[in-house]
Amino acid sequence: MDIKRNTRKRNILYALLQGGYWMQYGTALSFASVIMLNRGYTDSQIGVIIAFGNIPAIILQHALSHFADKSKKVSLAAILIVMYLLEAVAYAGELLTKHAGAMCTISIIMLTVIAASTQGFVNAMSHRLEMDEIKVNFGIGRSAGSFMFAIISLVIGHLAEKLNPDVIPTIGFAVCAYLIAVLVIISLSADTTSKAMEKTGTQAKESFFAFFSRYKLFFVVLLGCMGFYLSHSYINNFFYQVVVDVGGNKADLGGILSFAAVTEVLPMFFYSRLEKKFGTKLLLFVSGVFFLIKSLITLIAWNVAGVYVGTFFQMLSFSLFIPASVSFVAQLMNEEDAVRGQSLVTIMINIAFLIASFSGGFIMDNISVKAMVLVGTLTSVAGVTLLGIILRKFDLKKTA
Repeated sequence: MDIKRNTRKRNILYALLQGGYWMQYGTALSFASVIMLNRGYTDSQIGVIIAFGNIPAIILQHALSHFADKSKKVSLAAILIVMYLLEAVAYAGELLTKHAGAMCTISIIMLTVIAASTQGFVNAMSHRLEMDEIKVNFGIGRSAGSFMFAIISLVIGHLAEKLNPDVIPTIGFAVCAYLIAVLVIISLSADTTSKAMEKTGTQAKESFFAFFSRYKLFFVVLLGCMGFYLSHSYINNFFYQVVVDVGGNKADLGGILSFAAVTEVLPMFFYSRLEKKFGTKLLLFVSGVFFLIKSLITLIAWNVAGVYVGTFFQMLSFSLFIPASVSFVAQLMNEEDAVRGQSLVTIMINIAFLIASFSGGFIMDNISVKAMVLVGTLTSVAGVTLLGIILRKFDLKKTA
């Protein structure tokens, strides 16, 4: 009975954590263009600022993940608490500034860094909460994240349209308080320090090159994933501009983001069953194919309804990619490499966002929104092709 009760408790806590993460992601990144346009930034400036937020996110993610994998004393929950305290400060800075300037820019960069760099840690928390017979269902927890993202997107979209964009950092500040409260409860309920350290009793440092040598083909997989994730990044980084380009507004953006998140819930909730039936490699490849389809339909969309149709394919793209990538790493890598492996997936995502941010704003200012989406569609074709070839070389029943 204790095992069942503890399992249920940890799964609930993990679902609450995923819900909080995706709510803060929505306020920090999905609506970033809305508040930045309100503050007077151009599309190119928005792209550059978001890109500069992803550069330190990549560095921070790698450094902290290695530390989290090796540290006996500092828990993953403690690292996240510090990050979300800093994010609350950034939201306060964003709220206090009403025009484009140094303080506003720094606040937005901080929000981008934290939102982008903590995803891998939140994903890896599912493994840190497991012990002995207590198992955490990542798919169910992640589906809670999509559900909460749907709610927050709908709320922010309507309030930002009816009131003003200042509701975005206000809600973000409240979400940070929620996240910190959940992480404090997790800290009191479970030990989220590295399990690998408990088993090995060593803190031997390993260079990145040694890690790379052991998992060379994994980096090719990441390259393929980056190809189709670029299309997702082009659309998501500038979703407001995509929606306005077909005649929509802030409320339409909130509705589309909410709809996208709702489509993710069932595939993520039942992911473990899908994985047992079809396998991790196939689901990872299928997710790439549907990223391509989503980008193609968004490219040819002529009104808001068309964007909704493209967004429908979030159901089999993003909703499969996230749990499939987490499961792929878990099956491929040793325990002592788990957080670093998850962080590399997040780093790949950050690099995709970096490239899309720099180039997307430039393409929109100098050509058009459709040209930006076209570039993403072409990179998706290349990424899906590469992934289809390289995945055949993996046998996930064996460790690398």
